[in-house]
Amino acid sequence: MAGLAGGLVETMREIGGGITVAAVATVLTSHSRTLLAARTSDADLTAATHAFHSAYWVVVAAAVLGLVTAVAAFPPTPTAVADASEVPASQHAVSGAGPA
Repeated sequence: MAGLAGGLVETMREIGGGITVAAVATVLTSHSRTLLAARTSDADLTAATHAFHSAYWVVVAAAVLGLVTAVAAFPPTPTAVADASEVPASQHAVSGAGPA
């Protein structure tokens, strides 16, 4: 992709990545604090495990949202495939290499 469309796609990709990292960090820290407040015997390991589990769900949700957005923003368009017999001889890669 080139030009304005390519710039917009790249900008949205960067913004989406930044928002996703911020959301994952927020879920990770808040869930860890909540679980550490319980103060069980294995609170540190349990908090880290559950916090990362929750953060991974945020990553999965962001990936699904990105997939849905990409499909909606860039619907597949059928491309016309030219038959070799319909291409003029002047447009063949090698002159005189038209269909026999």
